[in-house]
Amino acid sequence: MDIKVTGTVKYGGKWYGPNDVIESVEQSEGERIIKIGAGFEIEKSVEQLTAEGAAAAKAKAEAEAEERKSAEEKAKKEADKQLKTLRKKAADLGIEGAGEKNAETLTAEIAAAEQK
Repeated sequence: MDIKVTGTVKYGGKWYGPNDVIESVEQSEGERIIKIGAGFEIEKSVEQLTAEGAAAAKAKAEAEAEERKSAEEKAKKEADKQLKTLRKKAADLGIEGAGEKNAETLTAEIAAAEQK
């Protein structure tokens, strides 16, 4: 809640005087200031609401980007692990150049070698 001060009040270790605005006051503290007659609650301005909305949207976008990055890293690790497994299996089957081939090629060559 935002409070417009009408008297003199101390909040958060700082003194406020008449016509000062204290932003984002904790609910209980705001009620205390209003109860003692040292201020009143004011509505947030359009600019404040817009800024808060933009900040929330930015935070959400950053969280989603971080989540995508994490998922991509996990998928890459899994793909690397599968490739390593395929290369080992190919080497065990005697397929030459297994260390240089991609997963698709190794899968096909392993399948062909196992059918022999």
